[in-house]
Amino acid sequence: MDINSSPFTMSLPVGLLGVLLLYYALRPRAQLLLLIVVSLVFYAWLDGWFVLLAVAIAAGTFVTGLFIGASDEAGRRRWLIAGVLFNVGVLVIFKYLGLLVASGDWLLRLLRTESTLPLLQWGPRLAISFMVFNALSYLFDLWRGRSEPIRDCVTFVLFICYFPHLVAGPILRTNDLLPQLGHPRVVTGDMIISGLLLMGFGLYKKLVLADQMTPHVERVFEHADVMPWSTLLRGAWLFALQLYADFSGYTDIARGCSRLFGIELPENFRWPLLATSVRDFWQRWHMTLSTWWRDYLYIPLGGSRRGGWITCRNVMITMIIAGLWHGAEWTFVLWGALHGLLLVVGRLWRSWCPAAENKALHGAAWAGAVLGTFAVLTPTWVLFRAKSIGVAADYLRGLCTLRGGLDAFALSDLVLVVAFGGLVLLTDWLKQPDEVAASPPSSTWPTYGRGILMGLLAVHFILAREDRETAFIYARF
Repeated sequence: MDINSSPFTMSLPVGLLGVLLLYYALRPRAQLLLLIVVSLVFYAWLDGWFVLLAVAIAAGTFVTGLFIGASDEAGRRRWLIAGVLFNVGVLVIFKYLGLLVASGDWLLRLLRTESTLPLLQWGPRLAISFMVFNALSYLFDLWRGRSEPIRDCVTFVLFICYFPHLVAGPILRTNDLLPQLGHPRVVTGDMIISGLLLMGFGLYKKLVLADQMTPHVERVFEHADVMPWSTLLRGAWLFALQLYADFSGYTDIARGCSRLFGIELPENFRWPLLATSVRDFWQRWHMTLSTWWRDYLYIPLGGSRRGGWITCRNVMITMIIAGLWHGAEWTFVLWGALHGLLLVVGRLWRSWCPAAENKALHGAAWAGAVLGTFAVLTPTWVLFRAKSIGVAADYLRGLCTLRGGLDAFALSDLVLVVAFGGLVLLTDWLKQPDEVAASPPSSTWPTYGRGILMGLLAVHFILAREDRETAFIYARF
């Protein structure tokens, strides 16, 4: 069943309410067992086979962790390698097998042989990457001595299978969740109110903003070979907004839902639409993933400790693998490579112009940097959304050649982007007003002004919500 299907969304509030009432009535240990059962039922409802896969990952990683904790230095390394190979192997089989087979078949045709490989496609299963990354972070932290082996299988299974975040993140590490599971959780009235509000903002961003942008984006990308350049530009920018509203909307729902259980999930976004550079973008966008790659791949490769060119190599390797993580398609590999190239260019620029490193931007310069970053990232969103490299090439060709000429520019395209972008930013501002306005216009603004705007968004939610079943974009990663 799709997570956005009508039966699922209609039954979710009733089911969540029943689980919460039972959860509040149980003792701490029984609460953990209840969350495990709810998590497995949740996955079984969406994808029955994923339950077996989740249990296998949890069991394999749990046993490996115990052996790492009980072995000497050489044994710890061997068991770490075994645990990594197990988890990465699961990821390859259930997510990348189709890409490997298709690439091998293409190579055989290129060599003019009549042999073809059978098409094998196991998945991808529901958000398997997030679960595997949880397991790998535990093994790496254990091997480095940053954490102790978990000997309580109940706590560990919940760490791997905790349901709110596993459809589309955020990615959790050992210290994000395990300490909260190890002691009784206290749920206050403020946590319940803030959790419900956070879920409300997430539902608005997903079901109203992201889903309303979907038909506009689909229409452009399905006819990218004939669309004028202004429409192509609108489609790429709307997809960037759609992806952010969709992904951050799910994160808000997951964090809000988890807060109702007395468990706090890490922040995953910090105003990425206001980034002033590509590096700044990655410090604001999907932060749990970017820091994961930094700590478990970029730094082990050498980070920035071995000179400029080695650093640039490490950046490219990290971003290409990060692109492949997003999907088993060559478009994602190119997406990661392009982001890596932009990060390398930015790094070289800062090394050649040291004054640019610490230059604070204000006013028009800040606005120009934000708009420039959004424009520079436009080709990357085309690669992220396009179904194939050919579609992406047609799309980018139309943009670069200004297909249709300057007469093709339509003010309505720009108005649509600004309208949706304004609503996305307004939603984030209402959710965290102090991040944008350190000094509100008046002392009554946070109470009355935010209340009025939140009421208007609620009315918009009721009037604009359509019965469209659109799955979360990151649920397939």
